[in-house]
Amino acid sequence: MEGNLSSAEYRQRAEMHDSLANATADAEARKMHRAMAETYRRKADQQDVGLEEYPVGRGPVLEVQIPVGARG
Repeated sequence: MEGNLSSAEYRQRAEMHDSLANATADAEARKMHRAMAETYRRKADQQDVGLEEYPVGRGPVLEVQIPVGARG
């Protein structure tokens, strides 16, 4: 599963996609491989600093407190 990869494994996948991008003559495939490589590098960097991606709608909950009488 991709969600259980270490930062080293993400970097390995990024290198693989860089190699595939450099080896293909297809411009669309090259663009896709470069985008995938960048995505894996970003995931590795986020994991290195302890950041996690939250799925849309399932991120941290923010609680807002409106003082009494502040509504206009």
